[in-house]
Amino acid sequence: MNRVVRIAAVLSVLAFSGFGSSAAHAAPVPTTWCGGASIAQTDRKPDLVVGNQVNVIYARPNDVPDHFGQLASPIATDVATIDAWWRKQDPTRTPRFDLFGFPGCGSTYGDLDLADMTLPQPSSYYYSLDTRFNRILNDLDGPPYNVNDPTRKYIIYYDAPVSDTVVCGQGGGYSNLYTSGPSWAVIYLQSTCNLNVGDGNHAAHVVTHELIHSLGAVGPGAPHECAPPNDGHVCDSMIDILYPFLSANSVFDNEVLDVNRDDYYGNGGQFDIRNSAWLVHLDLPSFALTVNTAGSGTGTVISDVGAINCPGACSSSQVQGSKMTLTAAATSGSRFSGWSGACTGTGTCVVTFDAAKTVTATFAAQEPLTVSVDASRGSGTVVSEPASINCPGSCTASYDKDQVVKLVAHPGTGSRLEAWGGACNGRGDCSVTLSQATTVTATFGPATHQLAASVSGKGKVLSSPRGIACPGRCAFSFEADGVVSLKAVPAKGHKFTGWSGACRGKGSCSVTMTADTAVKATFKKK
Repeated sequence: MNRVVRIAAVLSVLAFSGFGSSAAHAAPVPTTWCGGASIAQTDRKPDLVVGNQVNVIYARPNDVPDHFGQLASPIATDVATIDAWWRKQDPTRTPRFDLFGFPGCGSTYGDLDLADMTLPQPSSYYYSLDTRFNRILNDLDGPPYNVNDPTRKYIIYYDAPVSDTVVCGQGGGYSNLYTSGPSWAVIYLQSTCNLNVGDGNHAAHVVTHELIHSLGAVGPGAPHECAPPNDGHVCDSMIDILYPFLSANSVFDNEVLDVNRDDYYGNGGQFDIRNSAWLVHLDLPSFALTVNTAGSGTGTVISDVGAINCPGACSSSQVQGSKMTLTAAATSGSRFSGWSGACTGTGTCVVTFDAAKTVTATFAAQEPLTVSVDASRGSGTVVSEPASINCPGSCTASYDKDQVVKLVAHPGTGSRLEAWGGACNGRGDCSVTLSQATTVTATFGPATHQLAASVSGKGKVLSSPRGIACPGRCAFSFEADGVVSLKAVPAKGHKFTGWSGACRGKGSCSVTMTADTAVKATFKKK
């Protein structure tokens, strides 16, 4: 659901007076937008700069031709011109415009993160001045645009016919727009205000005027605030950038950012725009952050802002006090093992720009260890040290390359480990060095086997170890792989004539218990 934008109390309007003839003006700062065919309806990430930012948008109703391609570079030129004008007014400040790192771009405002947004309604819906501002903002509030970030101020170049053509733009936001966003500055390209985008004059003037409104000017108590209906402006000088009217012969380069610095900028008051969080403090030093990757593995490090995407873009300079969050992600076959330098541990890395810093992300190459369990004749599990494998269940895990992993077999009740297979053998401990992908098999079988004895004639069979005394107790379960010796003892007047089954002949009978086994002793009269 779209929110209802209540901004009437802080909505300011710049009107075109139409008096005077067009005057020569200073040359703009020519800028080629580097986005090319990169059309975005939302804010591109990551941002090049840290902090609260000013986003720039081209917007049109759904029945108006898209002029984004023709206007992108002129808009970037006007933004560059605004930056130059502001620095001339105050060498220690300039608006912090949202920038994106387009490949191969050689200019600051060629990297302007400029969005192209198509409104969902036809131009007639936005035609009336009474409802236009709110309707534009309400329709840009939801997906996919989401023009509602509280850390942003938005400049919107609105390209469509308008009712009151002498209204050049509007700016405003919520009642606390000095300290928080979002707030908006809308410029009406199809007004009759001689808005030639890219010439560095009237369009740049209107954008700057409305942007300052969106930053919170003019605050309460300004000594030269105009009387209603032009309140929210200042009337002490026609060349003040917040004078309520734009004349045909005005020259943007000659406009002043608060004449005498006593109303809204540099006045030291509660709502001094010079202290706005949306302005870059050029008088503060900037510091460089360098990111390195190391280790036997591979991975990437990206930043939430500042356009670090390393390897590739591995450094960023930001103004003192800025903060940046770095996130490391290992590629397949590697593990992120930790930070060093300005950060430690394995979580996200938050860097404060208070000195030149270096951060290294170390990645370890990994190899997979796969365990299989043959429980067709018994039961059991295999666990690893260090822990990761508990098979059946978790039977595959990756470990650092060349790490030694110990596997321990835990037979189920009535079962035993018969043998290891693959990278291990025998029945003892299994330790593997993971120089490559490795497979180990554990085969479980019964822990005991039954030996059954029978007697033909008169006599008895005794076992060692004890268990069988036949006749009487003629079957017993012995430990698997154990050796059982059987002794034939004839009754008086009888003789032992031989073994059959697992033993043969008349000699001793020893049975290795690898399976259930039967032996028969035959006795006859002498």
